[in-house]
Formats: sequence, structure tokens, C-alpha cells
Amino acid sequence: YQDSVRLYAGLADQFPHEPVHRQKLSETLRDQAKLQSNVGRLKEATATLGRSIDIAEKAINEDPDQPNHGRALAAALLNLAGVETARGAYEQAGKSAARAAQLFRELIALPAGPGRHGYDPVLLAAALNIQAVAERECGRLDAAIEMHKEPVKTLFDLTVKTPSGVNREDVAHFHSACQLERSRSWMGKAEAKWRQAAEKGLAGSIETWEALAKKFPRVPMYRDSLGAAYQLRGQLRAAPKRDEELADEFAKRLAAARNDFAVSQRFLEERVQESPEMPGSRGDLGRTYFQQGRLALAQNDPAAAAACFNKAAEALTKARAQSPDSA
Repeated sequence: YQDSVRLYAGLADQFPHEPVHRQKLSETLRDQAKLQSNVGRLKEATATLGRSIDIAEKAINEDPDQPNHGRALAAALLNLAGVETARGAYEQAGKSAARAAQLFRELIALPAGPGRHGYDPVLLAAALNIQAVAERECGRLDAAIEMHKEPVKTLFDLTVKTPSGVNREDVAHFHSACQLERSRSWMGKAEAKWRQAAEKGLAGSIETWEALAKKFPRVPMYRDSLGAAYQLRGQLRAAPKRDEELADEFAKRLAAARNDFAVSQRFLEERVQESPEMPGSRGDLGRTYFQQGRLALAQNDPAAAAACFNKAAEALTKARAQSPDSA
């Protein structure tokens, strides 16, 4: 990407009145930041996206009526919000996502024509999802649960009626991701109805990603998503015994949790073996090992728990070394 960045930067300087070169530069910087983020170089990704944002903002100032400039800025802000979330900077992530969401709303409101793009509603939902995650992680759980509603509904509607030029599988993936985060937020509530809703939501996400992974076995993000989703459902099912719960029901629930963790482990170990340079998969694997250790402790198996905790520590230590700026 460095050669492409230098090329487009040179063309933008040489032909300042031709906006296509700055658009290409901004887009290439976003792609470079994505690669940097995937391999754990989050500070570098933040700086790269800052440069992309500066270019897009300058283009808007010079030609505010060109929708592609606003779309470039919205995309860069959305990517920045994702990196800030990975770094644990949730307040800032929420602000970046809110700016992106507002820009996408303005683009969606444009009259039908060349300024419109079918993916704008999908990316609006992605920005709103990050806002909801930021609210939850900042301790504002009720606000998060309310904020989850719009992106999940928007994406569900798009799966029913997918616009021309939009890949239905992309919509399904984003819908499942938003549904997973809403389920994670629901898990923060104590009442049984929220647990039941969370399990139903996770089942839907898992079903979708299983189908996508089967249809597109070479696309790794579906298997990464499955590893995370099975881990979260296992965590939900491994919760302590409830007062009203019968002993055999509790035992069945723990067995289901153990199975979910085992499936998560299988997907994530496969991903780590395929892409050992990617800290995200390794970190998720470490968290799955940790949850397996907690479950073993709850079932009075300290030897199994110790083995799981040792594997968790090794995986998480390596992931931290690969991405020291991650949360």
C-alpha cells in the first residue's frame, strides 16, 4: 500500500484540480489502515485514518456538493470508530461513529440519482452498532439496548428486500454482527426475558454465519464470527444455577455450554493456524480457553481448569504482544 499511497499523493499534488486522485488516495489510506488494524498495528491505523479524514474534509470544503467526498469521510470515520473500539477508547469511538452515522443519513436523504449508493444504509447500521457498543462499554446499558434497535431492524429489512447493487450476503453478515452485539448487551440485564432474547439472537447469528461459512469456506471472517458467537453463547449458558432451575436442567445447560466452547475452540484454533499473524483470532481463542477454565472450575475439575487457564494465558500474552494497543 505504501507505493500506492505515494503514487496517489504525487498525482494529487501534481493535479490539484482533479479530485479523483485525492479520492483514490483517501480510499487507499483506508485500505492500508484496515491491513494495519488486522495485524494489530492500531496506532498506525489510527494515524493513517486521520490522514484519510483530513483529505476527505479538505475535499468537502472545496466542493461540498459532491456526495463522494462525504461518503469518503463517513467511511474513514466508521473505520476509525472500529479501531478506537479495538483500542478500548469507547467514548471517542462513539463520537466518531456518530459523525459517520450523520453523514450516511445525509447521503441516504439525497434524491434518487448518481449521488445515492446502495450500501449507505448498511454502513449507517454499522456506525449505529458501534455507537450502541460504545454506550454499553461506557456503562450506559439501557441507552445501548435502545440504540441497538435501529441497526438491527434496518439490516433485517434489507435482508428481506436487498437493494440493487448490494450483496445480500454482506447484509446478512452485518445483521448477524449487530444482532450479536445486541445479544451481548441483553446479557447485561438480570431478568430472564433478556437471557432468553439473547440466546435467540445468538442462535440466529450462528445459523446465518454457519450458512455463509458453508457457502464461502475461504472467507475467514465468517469463521472468526462463529468462534466469537459460540463463545458468547457458551458464556450465557455457563451462568451459575438459578434458584428456579432444576438440577438436571442446570446440568443440560452446562453441557450445552461446554459444547459451544468446544465449537468456538475448533473454529478459532483453525483460524490461528491459518493466520498466526492476526492477533484478533488469537485473542478470541484465549478468551474461549478462559471460559472453558471457568466452566471446569464450576464443575469441580481444577486440573482441567488449570490446563485451560494456562492455554488462555499463553494465547492472550501472544495476542497482546502482537497488538499492544488493544483493549
